[in-house]
Amino acid sequence: MALALLLVGLTSANAEKREKVAEIDWTTQFPYNYYTMGTPGEGCSFDVGQYEYTVYGDNQRAVDETKEVVKYDCLRIINVAEGKANWEFQPFIIDKLTLSAGATYAVDITYKSTKSGTADGSMGTWSSAKSASFNLEETAEWKVAEGIYKDFPIAGDKNIHICFQMGSIVGTIDIAKVEIFLVTPDAPEASISYGDMKEVTPVIYGKEDDAAAASVLEAVDGIYSVSNTLTEGADHLTQFWIAAPYDLPAGQQFYVEFEYKADVAVTCGTQTHAAAPGSYIIWHCIGDVEFAAPTEAAGEEPATDGWKKFTKTVTIENDMNGWQSIAFNLNKNAANTYYFKNIKLQLPEASEAVSLSVSAAGWSSFSSEKNVELAGCTGWAAKYVDGKIELTKVTEVPAGNGILIEAAAGVTKYTFPVISSATPISGNELQVSDGTVTGASGKIYVLANGSYGVGFYKLASDATLPKGKVYLEVNDAPTVVESREFIAIAGEATAIKTVENKKKSGIIYNLAGQQVKSAKKGLYIIDGKKVIK
Repeated sequence: MALALLLVGLTSANAEKREKVAEIDWTTQFPYNYYTMGTPGEGCSFDVGQYEYTVYGDNQRAVDETKEVVKYDCLRIINVAEGKANWEFQPFIIDKLTLSAGATYAVDITYKSTKSGTADGSMGTWSSAKSASFNLEETAEWKVAEGIYKDFPIAGDKNIHICFQMGSIVGTIDIAKVEIFLVTPDAPEASISYGDMKEVTPVIYGKEDDAAAASVLEAVDGIYSVSNTLTEGADHLTQFWIAAPYDLPAGQQFYVEFEYKADVAVTCGTQTHAAAPGSYIIWHCIGDVEFAAPTEAAGEEPATDGWKKFTKTVTIENDMNGWQSIAFNLNKNAANTYYFKNIKLQLPEASEAVSLSVSAAGWSSFSSEKNVELAGCTGWAAKYVDGKIELTKVTEVPAGNGILIEAAAGVTKYTFPVISSATPISGNELQVSDGTVTGASGKIYVLANGSYGVGFYKLASDATLPKGKVYLEVNDAPTVVESREFIAIAGEATAIKTVENKKKSGIIYNLAGQQVKSAKKGLYIIDGKKVIK
């Protein structure tokens, strides 16, 4: 008999759990009741067919069935405009979603495309969104492109949508289905931990007069400058960026300091961007910046050089998640030159880490491809000796080693710092699967939360352990091993301890789970097996 296993360890380096939370099937959806953003241009279109319709209410459309209706059986997006940025053509492909803040989502788009290229999916609301890239191939067959959204910033809003930004792809894209999955890691994840603030060297970018791309700016006598000659258009057509060397998640802080002035006094807004200039996240960042201009002496007022100093510590809000640069919007529809100097940027020191989720059962098996130092939990090496498991406390885990983690009460998430080297673990019999380990031998046990509670359960004979999964091989005599389905972890783990095996006890339970003294006529559970009397 092999017991069903609900594994509490999160150890497979590539495993994850996916739960579909929303989808739309554009092969059956009719008509197209959404809309588009941007300025796609003449000849561009997006719809699920060709038909006459009447508009009513908030962009709702009723098909005129008296006219000819041609259905595409997909959402067809046709872009004929050359030289567009992705954001200039962005049809909505799904709407009215309710998602969770801080979660990770995978969005799968089933598509065909006459051209290859990279589209962006902006998922969020009108005020806050997160973007992911979708790499599209030129294909006449249906394929799936996937975008990953980590640490999603919005919760509770029922009007979350995805804008499919594909203005740079000139061609026809057919979308058959959009599926959204909640992704829960089933393995330790590489992550970043943050420490004390430290000064970093920013990269400075500029873009003048709606140029096609931003460029790295070089200081002249310590001063950076950007000029604008536009007399119309959006604020962001001329921009200046202060970019950090790495991004920050929501909840972290950064400190920025700089001196600034302009030829003409104006007030300019700032935006939150990611790494690349123009990688917009949200419309706000450090607030408005009021530029002053040099003045001449007038009466008792002395002349001024216009320089002002800006300092601010900013906490990354949920809708700023992934911040990496401050973008200054400098087109005020008038000729002007802006100057910056003595730019300083401080970020919390980032270090590599490995994150682990532990179930409510409070135990997990663990292995990592990195050397890590444990923190906030208790780590145990395990050894099987004469019918018992001996546990020895460990505080460091070398790469590729398996251990057990005992979580502190109420804690389900850990982040372990990566270290350059770790103390070898002696006497540890826990092993890590290479992806080929099976239960065929009857000697492989894995940590699980099953019918006997948390402990080591024999792996089913036809099961294969995923790569990275921790297991224990028990090499007792075959007759002994065959009779043992479960090895318990009992008592409090405060030092080296031993725990007894769960062997045949003769205890009888009825089908309601109640212990009975004897088995009369009927079906009973004896030593974990169903027995008919």
